[in-house]
Amino acid sequence: MTRKVILLILIFLNLSTIFFFSHQSAEKSGALSDGLSHQIEIRTPDYETKNQVEKNMLHVTWRKQVRRLAHVALFLSLGVLVSLFLWDGSFSWGRTAGGILFGVLCSFGDEIHQLFVPGRTFQWHDIGNDILGYFSGMVLCGLVFGMLSFRKWRFSKKAK
Repeated sequence: MTRKVILLILIFLNLSTIFFFSHQSAEKSGALSDGLSHQIEIRTPDYETKNQVEKNMLHVTWRKQVRRLAHVALFLSLGVLVSLFLWDGSFSWGRTAGGILFGVLCSFGDEIHQLFVPGRTFQWHDIGNDILGYFSGMVLCGLVFGMLSFRKWRFSKKAK
């Protein structure tokens, strides 16, 4: 298979994963976040010595961070995959703008989709976290591509 076909399949799988998580009911999504948050909380130093109010505050804090990290991570991987798909050895503002537009549309599409899922709502902060992750993935790839291009240019100059 060609590189582009493999990347398209990986992009599709990434988008399917995003759709899977956003299609969960609020109850199921909350339970997943709560379970992961609890596993982090109980590993917090002095957790057992905290009173119930402190434990509840810790839980709310970790739950928010787990949900934020999930959005950033899923869209960061999407940003990396789209950047790899669009890269052809040189920079192009057109391809970059198209890639950015794709990520923004995916983020909005994810939130609009949640309007039709029981108990879920459209959240602007989720869009912000999605776009943060997506742009981070694209910037990370851009830095790597830039370093590789510079290295290639530098060594081709030394060879002459």
